[in-house]
Amino acid sequence: LTVVGCRQGHDAAHALSLIHILGGARAAIAGQQWEQALAELRKLQADGNADWHNLMGYALRKRAVPDLAAAQHHYDTALRIEPDHRAALEYAGELALLKGELARAERHLARLVRLCPNGCEERADLERAVTRFRAEGHLLRP
Repeated sequence: LTVVGCRQGHDAAHALSLIHILGGARAAIAGQQWEQALAELRKLQADGNADWHNLMGYALRKRAVPDLAAAQHHYDTALRIEPDHRAALEYAGELALLKGELARAERHLARLVRLCPNGCEERADLERAVTRFRAEGHLLRP
């Protein structure tokens, strides 16, 4: 985890807080506790941190009542901050498929192919999602 991108002027205590909060959010996400993950993330606005935006987008997309527009905003922001953020590329691609935007998902997948020429988890996951979308014409789960 990098803490680069915290608002300028924040000190080491802020960076440690960010690490702690992201860890708590990741634990909640691992347990599929989306609202708890969002609560953890909202404790600290880390506008300049791609990991924070990626986790916000993921939790917003996965919650019981998904907020796909907000998830899109956070994935886009994560990718503006860190264009090669593999998880954000995967999740933004999955969101594109949920919205029926196959070409957009394929652009994210193409970037992952360039980033992971020998394969990586994010590439494999998005490849499976694209293949399923092509076969079924939709994704079942946000």
